[in-house]
Amino acid sequence: MRVALIALASDHGIRGEMGLLLGRRAELHLARVSAPDKFDAKSLTATTADIGRAVRWMGLADDMDVAAYGCTSATVIVGEDVVAQSLQAVLPGVPATTPITAARGALGRLGARRIALLTPYPRPIHRAIADHLSRHGMEIVDERGLGIAIDREITDYPAADLRARILELDRRRAEAIFVSCTSLRVAGIIADLESATGLPVVTSNQALAWHCLELAGRPTNLQGFGRLLAGRC
Repeated sequence: MRVALIALASDHGIRGEMGLLLGRRAELHLARVSAPDKFDAKSLTATTADIGRAVRWMGLADDMDVAAYGCTSATVIVGEDVVAQSLQAVLPGVPATTPITAARGALGRLGARRIALLTPYPRPIHRAIADHLSRHGMEIVDERGLGIAIDREITDYPAADLRARILELDRRRAEAIFVSCTSLRVAGIIADLESATGLPVVTSNQALAWHCLELAGRPTNLQGFGRLLAGRC
């Protein structure tokens, strides 16, 4: 499976996470869009303007199986349809996805409507993610934003601390946990979190990997990264 992955220049987590999740099942063709190393609406909006240039610079052709724009928050701020149109314009006919598009699809596949949400973002960006999910029929039963405004600091957030913050969410009414942001290194603790909580855990990169496989018509029986990729849904 050949994946055209367009990521923010400041995202130091997505390449490793997607490589870990997909392994030899995917040939990742990574293009970067310029981005300041901070999270605010203006900066995130600007990243989507470079999608076409990044893809053309990398020489990615229409023989890709899937195109994926790798930023959850920018997609929400700009709009899923706008990002999809940008991908289609430069890679016509190639199925396209984004982390939030994939996450909504994954939660739907899992039959989960009531969500406990964790994001690493500052409050305005966290609020945009929560509101977006709510507009698409999700009920946020508990939520937490870590208030981190620098992309590199998101990637460097310790896994033990991230696990602790996720487990602090009130999950009593939740049907799933969603952890947003492709910069977070969380793939390695998904199975542990599911064991500790008894709930399916969906993350931005995990959902993106799952949706790429789905769009390419490939099986998703990958073990060790949660129910979603194991096909137990």
